[in-house]
This record gives sequence, structure tokens and C-alpha cells, in this order.
Amino acid sequence: MATTVSTKVRVAGKLVIDGVTDITYDSAITMVGLETVASCLGSPFNFNIPWMPFIGVGQGENAPSTEDRHLENEKYRKRGVVTTDGTIYKVFARFEEWQPEDDYILREVGIFDKLHGGRMAARFVLDYDIDIDEEDILEVTVYIWFE
Repeated sequence: MATTVSTKVRVAGKLVIDGVTDITYDSAITMVGLETVASCLGSPFNFNIPWMPFIGVGQGENAPSTEDRHLENEKYRKRGVVTTDGTIYKVFARFEEWQPEDDYILREVGIFDKLHGGRMAARFVLDYDIDIDEEDILEVTVYIWFE
């Protein structure tokens, strides 16, 4: 019996702002991200490896690409919590300490291996603006899986 190996990688982002949920699928996994996630998914021994534990948010509007190396206009980056069940990679971060002058429009999200610089594994761009005010609580979850 032949085994079918999936080569299609999906990325989805879930945003929760002050308790209101929104989900987007306009995404791209970078070549670095593909190699990193492929080496870990499917192996229960890698459950606790924090492959790309940082989530960055920004204002870039250009469509995501597999060649992206960073967010276009990053505003914040924070360490998230990484989990996987062997088939789905998930990283979650909660942003709630905004600077008073940092009312801005959120348009892009990416996941990274370092707090500053580093490699970006995936990026997604929203089709619309999300207005972030200093009192907002933003929860971001990024999922990566093979189909």
C-alpha cells in the first residue's frame, strides 16, 4: 500500500480583540518556516520544542510571500506559548501592555525564532484594518498544518 505524503502547508491566524474573535487565512509560510515545521511535525518527541515561539504584529499591507524575511512594519513582538499534537503547530501570545501613544492599525502578523531579528516562519496579512487602542487586549494564535 502506497503512503500519500502531503506537500501543502496551511497557515491560519486567529485574532481575539477584547473578546471578539476573527479568523484569517491570507497567509504564507516562508521557506525557513516550511523546513522548520516539517522537521518537527509528526514527531511526538518534539512536543516541547519552541521552534518559532515569538509573535510579531505590524502594519504592513503587501500580500505575504514565501520569500518574506520580516514583517513590513513591525510594532511589537512577544514570546508566545508553543504546542503541537504532532500534526498541528500552534503558537499563542497575548498583547495587553500597549504604550499610550501606540494607537495604530494592525494589518500583519508573523512568527519568529527570536525576540529581535531572527528568522520568520510564517506571515499573514489582514484584508482590513483593525484599530488597536492602548486599552485593547489582543490575543493572537497562529496554526500551521499539512493537508
